[in-house]
Amino acid sequence: MKILFFELPATQSKRFDAFVRPHALALYKFAYRLLRNRADAEDLVQDVLLKLYPRTNEMAQVRDLKPWLLRVVYHQFIDTLRKRRRSVTTVVQMSELELVDPVQDPERQLDLAQSSERVRGAISRLNHDQQLLVALHLIDGYTLEEVAQVLDVPLGTLKSRLHRTRAELKKILQLEPFATNERVNGHELY
Repeated sequence: MKILFFELPATQSKRFDAFVRPHALALYKFAYRLLRNRADAEDLVQDVLLKLYPRTNEMAQVRDLKPWLLRVVYHQFIDTLRKRRRSVTTVVQMSELELVDPVQDPERQLDLAQSSERVRGAISRLNHDQQLLVALHLIDGYTLEEVAQVLDVPLGTLKSRLHRTRAELKKILQLEPFATNERVNGHELY
């Protein structure tokens, strides 16, 4: 994704590009998780970048730019939802929640595929905020501190939300405790 800025100085454009380019894919993936539509995700990221371009000097002051940029995308997403007044679709792109290991024997693959399907179904029954938390922390692997920055929520609040989310998943799946092989990218769901 490339943005052209004709009327502004080339040095600002290069600085902006240097700040944003390393995070562009993460911004798009996050927007896609939120919207589940390629065109809408591209539009969301484009809107964010257009709003941030005049703030290039402010971006230079940000210590950890990636979570800050993700938070901006999230807030723009919320603003877009408010404007459109439409319902939010499922956040988690379930194709990335793959528990099947091709090295395993066929019976084991079938068991894991069935477990994966159960987990997908359980996650789809969570509310939007819980799905977003699962997507960011358990699937994408962002630390709780980074997720707290992205969602602009105190760390303690986020930890309690994660605890409730894991409890809800356990309830939905009716598993206590989870078997050690039922994990998402190395993270237990409880």
